[in-house]
Amino acid sequence: MNTNKHKYSVSMAQPAKLFKEKFKEWENILVGEDRHSIRNQIYEMMFDSVFFQCINESRKYAAKDDKGDIKQNKIIHYFINQSFFKTQLLSIRKLVDKDFNRVQQNKLCTVYSLYNLIEDMKKNSALLTRKNILAVHNLPYDYEKAMADFDKNTDYTKGPVIVPQEIGFSKLSHEQIDSMVGITTGKRSPDDLIPVDILKQFDGKLASIEELCKYVDKYIAHSATPDSRKAIPDEIKEALGKVLNAHKIICETASFIGNNLLFCGFGVFLPGPRYGQFDQFDIFEYLNERIASKETIEKLREFWEKYQAETEQWHK
Repeated sequence: MNTNKHKYSVSMAQPAKLFKEKFKEWENILVGEDRHSIRNQIYEMMFDSVFFQCINESRKYAAKDDKGDIKQNKIIHYFINQSFFKTQLLSIRKLVDKDFNRVQQNKLCTVYSLYNLIEDMKKNSALLTRKNILAVHNLPYDYEKAMADFDKNTDYTKGPVIVPQEIGFSKLSHEQIDSMVGITTGKRSPDDLIPVDILKQFDGKLASIEELCKYVDKYIAHSATPDSRKAIPDEIKEALGKVLNAHKIICETASFIGNNLLFCGFGVFLPGPRYGQFDQFDIFEYLNERIASKETIEKLREFWEKYQAETEQWHK
């Protein structure tokens, strides 16, 4: 079904140049090298998540005492749980942060987030034409003619020939745009516009994370007063499930924008335990080693008492 019922015109000067500038801005926000790009935020969030889930999974196999309780240090695992949920909720909150006024005023946003990226893309959606998308990636608009020209100027009798990849990318890009615009090959136009409804579909998905964001605002990022926080429960029921669902929504949204709207790719969300940045060591190395010997535990008791005594000196 064609959801692009109307023809849109870009009344501004040099739309292709403007789109190139906007595209570069959007690409940097989504998959740039900056530590706060959306992709880098997701990488950090997902790595912390999978490692916590490995720890949580290990609890299933832990030895138990006579009372049926697992034989693991309660304080350490309490700290792990608290740290995980606080950092994860903050990560989720940052990824859907809102800088609505700046977006509406067409000023540079002060934070990198999915919400701000989507809002800016909606505001500038008139630039998302077939012609502009292909041009910003230096892809030939007419891939059939480009292929014919390549055939005409290539001597296939001299051995294997590699067809320029931009020809294949152009064909795939056209087909992807056809799918989003809702037309068939024979009805293509350079002015075909990606429907803004495709961007609007993410509004509801990101809004479903609002419960977690409100909790962060009242209990983690800010020390809200009782009156200020009374409408927000002080506990998130089924917290792990909601955190993991938020991960899914965030990753699916970022991936769709990168792969289907900006055509800049997104890559994996999580590297394997023996690949990429972890190829020089085993990520599970020494997990079978105990944390402390009896002698070390006594040293830790002494350290705790010494530090407690130090803090007592802070009373004025």
